[in-house]
Amino acid sequence: MKLALRIYQRALANQSGARYERFCQDIPTVYIENKKRYGAPKTREAFMKKYPKLSVKRVQRYMKFLGIQSIVYKKYRPHKSEAVYELGENLLNRDFTATKPMKNG
Repeated sequence: MKLALRIYQRALANQSGARYERFCQDIPTVYIENKKRYGAPKTREAFMKKYPKLSVKRVQRYMKFLGIQSIVYKKYRPHKSEAVYELGENLLNRDFTATKPMKNG
């Protein structure tokens, strides 16, 4: 049976859409399983066995379509709130006593 090229291409495009329809349903499960921390690259890695030809951009599109965004936590940087510093020696023998307010001596 002969088909016009455009009709054939359209049929192929519809098949690829159906292939990733299941993927679109699987995204929220992976997203929730990983405490909403996975973005597009890690979500893609989770699906590599099931969908080997899946690109990051396709995952980004589907995540945007579904309204899914990864939650980004800032890294905790520990610090001491009351640091005590030792005063260094006065090697230059400078005079730091004030003779008048706001004036050094």
